[in-house]
Amino acid sequence: FSVVDSAKDVQVEEVMPPADGPVMKIERLDSENQVYSFELKDAQIRDIFRVLAYDHKLNLLVDNEVEGKITATMTNVSLEQFLDAVAESLNLTIEKNGSFIKVKPNLITKIFILRHIEARTVLSSAENGETVKKENTIYDLLSAKGQVFLGQQPNSIMVIDYPPNIKKVEDYLKEVDYKMSSRIFKLKYLKASDVVGVENNTQADIASSSVGS
Repeated sequence: FSVVDSAKDVQVEEVMPPADGPVMKIERLDSENQVYSFELKDAQIRDIFRVLAYDHKLNLLVDNEVEGKITATMTNVSLEQFLDAVAESLNLTIEKNGSFIKVKPNLITKIFILRHIEARTVLSSAENGETVKKENTIYDLLSAKGQVFLGQQPNSIMVIDYPPNIKKVEDYLKEVDYKMSSRIFKLKYLKASDVVGVENNTQADIASSSVGS
């Protein structure tokens, strides 16, 4: 479209974004019932909040850690319904204090206590005196903002992350702890004679090997 500068009578051309670029269209459908339509494609969530704050008089306090894009088509929804849907989609939490709304990442903290396996072995392995993160373990279940530490309680692990990632970690720890408990359970049924027999057979094999050489 074009804009006319009345002072200089100069026509200024504004380049429209490409068709496959980001789209952010917010329209108020009914002022009395306060319902809106949203047409969003790869729209930055911070830009959406900025428009809602300035154009639609919404008092928003957005945490610096809030980020992400959203694609959605909604119609006849209130701003509250829209914010709740966005919060669920991007793992955000909405706090309301009077006329102000605060938006921040929905990071939660949970403590897991292990019964059969050592918490330290779940988190790291020692190599050349240094703590080296294992691959394909608990760390792969965390989001980019997730963190995991040894807890202050005996044999515990503290995890800070979004709820879906916390659930993944919980399922993982249950599995590894269960496997270790199964091993301990089986060892209870070994007889002393079985252990002695294995030891005697091993010693006999060593002796035979020494004579043969």
